[in-house]
Amino acid sequence: MRRRSGEIPWVLAGGFLGTLARYGLGFLGDPLWILIAINCVGCFLLGTIFALRRENRLSPRDYAFWGTGVVGSFTTFSGAMVLLAVPAAQLLTWLAVIASIVVGILLALVGSWLVRRVVSKQDRKQDRGAAS
Repeated sequence: MRRRSGEIPWVLAGGFLGTLARYGLGFLGDPLWILIAINCVGCFLLGTIFALRRENRLSPRDYAFWGTGVVGSFTTFSGAMVLLAVPAAQLLTWLAVIASIVVGILLALVGSWLVRRVVSKQDRKQDRGAAS
């Protein structure tokens, strides 16, 4: 997937929205759990968006907006690292961050799997419709 300079405004616009969403959600509760929830949701969304692009169901511009822009700025790996770098970081913080990485990978796989399943089902319907 090659990047084009025409996609930059879409990445910026998506990045603005993703950043606003993350910032706004940051006020809803404990920073650790909000961060983990944001990253897990982001992993699922990015798995879905990546699979849609791979299946040619999402244009490069839309991928730049949603994937790189919105979800890329919504999620934050560095936020988790900051929480771990605090000298008072407790075992629960470490376990929560490690668990969120594992869950995030699984959610990305689930998002990708769901897209493949839906696309496959749509393709079968189109094939049956064309054969009729």
